[in-house]
Amino acid sequence: MAPPLVANTTGRSLASYFPDVRPALLLAIAKHEFDPGQLFKIDPQMKDRPKDSHLQLSEAGILIKAERDASPKEYPSFRSLHDPLHIYFNVLMHQLIASGNHSSLIDFAHGSSKYISGLYKLYLEYEWPQVLEYHFKFHNRRIVEMQEG
Repeated sequence: MAPPLVANTTGRSLASYFPDVRPALLLAIAKHEFDPGQLFKIDPQMKDRPKDSHLQLSEAGILIKAERDASPKEYPSFRSLHDPLHIYFNVLMHQLIASGNHSSLIDFAHGSSKYISGLYKLYLEYEWPQVLEYHFKFHNRRIVEMQEG
């Protein structure tokens, strides 16, 4: 269960630290229900970006309009992923601080810093679309771990 998005020990709400991120997104991040492919939604620079959608065939055989999965178009460069990922990690760190779980906070701070550094090294060595694919596959696998604590 995620801590509430209300005032923490400093008397400030999570939303006050991240005023450009919609409260619904903050809650989804805190509960580990946020779709990693939608990171661009928490980047203030991308906030007013028009939604890209496509037609998809449902299981019932009906055409429906659906948002596309993350693609190089949403994340054309390392920076376009780094900035919202940094915000995402900071939201999670604030939640860990509020929970008082110092051991998990230290592990997460170290792990997220190491991950960003490793991602940048991959970016320098490999083609961006492959690095982006790696990131989303890695992140999707870690969601289950985050949900379990």
